[in-house]
Amino acid sequence: MSKTTITLLIILLIFGGLLLFIMYVKQQNPILTSLEKPIISRFEPARTTLSFGATQESVKEGQTLTVAVMIHNPNPQPSVAQLEIAYDPTEVTIDTINPGKFFKKPIIALQEIDPVGGRISYALRCPDDQTSADCINSESSTLAVITLSLNPYALQNTTELSFLPRSLIRTGEGRDLLKKSSSLRLMITNSLPPVASSSAFITPVLNRPISATATP
Repeated sequence: MSKTTITLLIILLIFGGLLLFIMYVKQQNPILTSLEKPIISRFEPARTTLSFGATQESVKEGQTLTVAVMIHNPNPQPSVAQLEIAYDPTEVTIDTINPGKFFKKPIIALQEIDPVGGRISYALRCPDDQTSADCINSESSTLAVITLSLNPYALQNTTELSFLPRSLIRTGEGRDLLKKSSSLRLMITNSLPPVASSSAFITPVLNRPISATATP
């Protein structure tokens, strides 16, 4: 066999090897042709926020108040919501906390009210046999409703309800959606009637003449 033939065979083998290598690499990396929505959406920043029905509200001492807990931009749709809320137990008494209409038929996974430490721990989740799409009411943003009472002898002019860092909004796949939360400030005004000063007293009238009526 001549040297020219041997050289041509070597070149042919080299090109054949390169062609097989390129085809193999292409088959092993199909992600290069599908690096689009699923991967990008997984790394989209969280946009979901939590708030109360208002950021500030004027209330009276002793007043009973209903406060809504709201969720905004729940995208993608969550399956679990855990609310960790702090409050001042010397100023506020939490009477009840109930599910709102955001979840259609949620399971209450956690419900604790600490009247000493001033903390609400409340968690809702979708039933196991329902997807997020079936579990969520897209026409409502109310996660929960809190009923609270103000101390009739409140010592402070303001008090707050605020979300703690352990609050979370999560999908069924475990993705955390919560970006930020905002608190509620209650401006407390006095609703009790003024109490008379302890220094006030009735001064008796001295040396007042007493008239006598004669008995017939």
